[in-house]
This record gives sequence, C-alpha cells and structure tokens, in this order.
Amino acid sequence: MPIEFVVNQHWEAALGLALRRAVAVREWHYSLCDILGLDDQLVTHQQALLGNDVLSSNLANEAPSEYDVVFLITLLNAAAKSDVNCLDLACRVCTTVSHRTAFSDALSWHEWDIAAPIVDGLLDTGDSDLQLIGLRASRLHGQRLSSGIVEVFKKDAPELPGEVARLVSDLAGPDFLVLASLLTDNLDRPAGPAISEAILLRHRASELKSHRKAAVECLTNSVLQNPSDTASGARMLMCVLEVGDARELLRQLGGGNQASVRVAIQCAGWLGIPDSIPWLIQMMSQPLFARVAGESFYRITGLRLDQRPYEGDWPDGFEAGPNDDPEDENVEMDEDENLPWPEPGPIAEWWEQNPSRFKSNVRYLLGFELDNEEWLRKVLVLGRQRERATAALELAIRNPTEPLFNVEEHGRRQMKKLGIKRLPNEEYRCNHIEAGPDDHTWKKYLRKKK
Repeated sequence: MPIEFVVNQHWEAALGLALRRAVAVREWHYSLCDILGLDDQLVTHQQALLGNDVLSSNLANEAPSEYDVVFLITLLNAAAKSDVNCLDLACRVCTTVSHRTAFSDALSWHEWDIAAPIVDGLLDTGDSDLQLIGLRASRLHGQRLSSGIVEVFKKDAPELPGEVARLVSDLAGPDFLVLASLLTDNLDRPAGPAISEAILLRHRASELKSHRKAAVECLTNSVLQNPSDTASGARMLMCVLEVGDARELLRQLGGGNQASVRVAIQCAGWLGIPDSIPWLIQMMSQPLFARVAGESFYRITGLRLDQRPYEGDWPDGFEAGPNDDPEDENVEMDEDENLPWPEPGPIAEWWEQNPSRFKSNVRYLLGFELDNEEWLRKVLVLGRQRERATAALELAIRNPTEPLFNVEEHGRRQMKKLGIKRLPNEEYRCNHIEAGPDDHTWKKYLRKKK
C-alpha cells in the first residue's frame, strides 16, 4: 500500500483539479489544449488513487458537500471499481444541483461501457433526481436512451422534461421528432424555457418549423422576466431570431435592471453585429460592466484586449466578489474575474480606424462573418472555450441532423471526434485564428480522412 501521506496528496490535488476543470471549461481564456492539460493531470492522480481506501477514510472525517468531493467519489471508485457502496453513498449525498452535476460529470469521464450500467441503474430507480443524473450523463456521452423516453418526459418533476428535451435535441436523433408535438404542448411547465431551447436548436428541421413561433415566444418571455437565470436562453435567441428582432430584444434588456443590462451586453456579443460596438465602448467606462463589454467587443471584432494599449488596470475603489471583511455579506464570486480590463480610449480609436471592415446588421465572430461553416469549424478546433461553444451551437442550428458538439467533454475524446492528431502551442493557435477562414494551414493538425 502507498504511504498514507502520499495518497492524501494525490487526493487533495485531484479535488482541486476537479473543481478547477469544472470552471475552466466555461472560461474565456482556456483553449482545448489547456483543458487537455488539466485532464491529463487529473488522470494521473486518478490512477494513483485507484485501489486505495482513501475515499472511505476521507469521507468518514467530513460530510461530502462540495462538487469536487462528489466528483471524486464517482470518478475514483463508483464507476472504475463498480463499488456498490460508493455508488449508494454518491446517490445519497446528491441533494443539490451541484452534486448532481458532479455525479454526471464524473460518469462522463469514463468510457461508455463502464458508465452505461450505472446510468441504466439510475434511470431505473424511479427517483427523479437520480434519473436526472442518468439523463445528463447520457447526453454528455452522446448516447440515446434505449427506451422509455416519453414516460420519463411525462413524469411530474420540474427538471426532468427539460433534461429529456436537451438529450434528444443535442443528439439530433429520431427521438426528437417523436417528441416534437409533446414538447410544444408542455411549454407552460416549469421546464418550458429549457424545452424551448431544445426546440430552437433543431427548428430548421422540416418537422419542427411549425413549433418555432411558440418556442420563441416562451423563451423571450422567460428571458425578459428572469434575465439573470436565462442567459443560455438569451444566447439561443440571438442565434435564431432575425437580426431586427434580436436587436429589439437587446434594446429591451438594455433598459432593465443591472442583471438585465449585463445580459444585454452579453447578447450584443452573441448576436455579433457591429452596430452594437459604440454602445459596448460606452459600457466599458462603467466598471460594473466594463469587462463583459470588452469580451463582447472582442467576440465581434477579434481585437485582443489582453495586451497593451487595449488592456487597462483595475479601477481604483472598485470591488467585485468576496473580500476580507468578515462583516461584508457579499459572497458572490466575481463573474468577470479572469477577463481583461478594457481601455476605452485606445479601443475607441481602433474602432474609428476600422469600421469599414464590418457590414451593418451582419453577424461576426472574432472579426469574420459568422455565417461561414468553414470558419465555425476552425473556431471549434482552435478557439477558446466560449468561442468554441458558440461555434458548436451555430453549427448544430445550421445542421439539424448533426449532434451538438460537447466542448466540455474529456479532451482526448474531443480530439478523437474532431479528428485532431495534435494541437498547436498558444502562439500558433492565436496566429491561425487571426488569419481567419481563408487560411487553411491549420488543417495540418487534423488527421487525413481515409
């Protein structure tokens, strides 16, 4: 047996990496190469811990209550060793959304032949929370349910219908067409916004075009009423609405409260039209919105704001996220923690010199027209995580029979699905992206099709 001290070091390192990865896959500054690095480190610790009783001793000392603990329970023992006791424990402690997310994330790390029997067991329990874990794990693996999809959808549980809708929509399988009418009939349920997103992802399929209007209406109402809780719905609307309708929704959000304005700024980036840029530069002068406005500006123009003269300094007197004051009740994390601070003056000067590069009411991603599948597939391989997520979503909308690519999946599996034989270093990655869609030299990183 390994020395207990060494085992515990692996345990602590694995916990930290698990939580770090869960955040990194949605961060603006991580690329697939970075995710792959985290994955390889986590696998190293996983292999060092397998076969040890470290889980039992650690769990005996403190009740599992964090994402990373549940993740490790499942990753190290429950799936890899088919440890029934650990599986039971993982099921019992999954009392929050974070726990359920951790459980399904961990299952998605294993090959499907290991995860499948566990997923089947979760779906057979009849427990809605455990079925939710099984559904999400199936979706992350890109695996359809063998049967019972309609019965699960009809269950009287708030979150299940939305997860079923995501599963069949992301996979673009025949199940979605079977459920199409049933989905539209359930838009008034709590899961209505999630169901609407699923419909809109595949609305170009001939069988679903008639359901588009109802889904747009449901999702629009939800976004306007609860903007802080429906950012993904707002992003979907920016992708599927006509530009004029999208601009009107953006205008309504921009006239609302603080949360609404923030979503409006994000929407400007997701929509990608240069008409929003003067407003975004204005918002960069407000510390509360400066960084998110800078990200939206970058998403449209491709101008990197993490370098001088376009990157500024933290404003004097401005605070975001928790601080060291024990009497301060603010414990919310800084949503824009890793985004650069934009310098409005030099950015405005750059825009004054470059507006002719952009067409009004045309959507752009990183400085190039978004309605170009060759460009979207290049960004999917070489972009950063949030850009890759945009490219994956836009490609799925344009191709109703093509599964939604999961940019949060295990890095090695992503490389295999994308046909990548190796990845460039950061300098070359940036150079290829800045070269735009007409540069094809990046394809040297792909495997040759047989």
